[in-house]
Amino acid sequence: MPKLDVDIKINDKSVTKLLDVVSKGIGVAYEPTRIRRRARAESAAAIEAEKNKGEIRLLKLENDEKVKERKALLKRASQRVAYTEERREQNIEAVVKEGLKSLPNEVSDKPVDPDWINRFFDDCKDISNEDIRVVLGKLLAGEVTHPNTFSRRTIGVIKELSARELRTFQVAVSIAWIDSSSRKATIFLPPIGSPDPLAGFGLAVEDLISLDAAGLVHSTSILDLDVRHNDVFSFGSTKYRMETRARMRNIPFTREGTELLALVEPTMPHEVSEEYLRLLLHWSTMNGLSVSSVLPPTYYTPGDSTP
Repeated sequence: MPKLDVDIKINDKSVTKLLDVVSKGIGVAYEPTRIRRRARAESAAAIEAEKNKGEIRLLKLENDEKVKERKALLKRASQRVAYTEERREQNIEAVVKEGLKSLPNEVSDKPVDPDWINRFFDDCKDISNEDIRVVLGKLLAGEVTHPNTFSRRTIGVIKELSARELRTFQVAVSIAWIDSSSRKATIFLPPIGSPDPLAGFGLAVEDLISLDAAGLVHSTSILDLDVRHNDVFSFGSTKYRMETRARMRNIPFTREGTELLALVEPTMPHEVSEEYLRLLLHWSTMNGLSVSSVLPPTYYTPGDSTP
């Protein structure tokens, strides 16, 4: 079992499965203490082999200025490739450590799809932002725990996220409603007579447009959602049952955005999200929609099929 610089308090089965997925993704047994040294040696060896081929062809022209330029070029290429591969291995190693931190004690025996594994490690190798790597680590742990929970498209969406877009998404997560039946997520719009109804809660129109461009919400598709009698939605850690029918304006999350909900922490101050909830429930009551909380509070985790 490889020694990692993280505090692992989970069983060997979970760790073994995750590290097996890592090995399949990078093509070798995962050995964090040697991986960077090996990456440097292998990349340098590859460049050295190419350099040797060139030197054989140019041996008789040793004093030619073009030969000197060629050698200098090969040296710079060797340094660049070695640096790039070392940085990529550091990124992969950081993501794997985050995955181990998020790994539960029990995982499914079902294998992770090889194409998913290849896509994941190909996309995460160039991610150096710590916050994005944390999300990718949670994604890896979630997929190892319950294969087929996260799509390959979601990996690509995370890869392209900027740090600012992630922070904006964390605000959106703070006021997300999840349909307990379909698992689809949405943001119900408060009854404010303004073209920018969420600005007071940290989500201006330009923020929603940014999340739309990132593939996380459908901000250009503000629709009226038919809320049915006995529909149950989760908001934070509490579930609410709709006692009457109603039509509510909403901004739906994409499939990728919905999957990502379980991987990020909401950042909106509690009092702000509570004000959003109070305003929305007050409007619902004034318009004949009866809403009741369902106790006890429940929590959704990736792979949870319980409504």
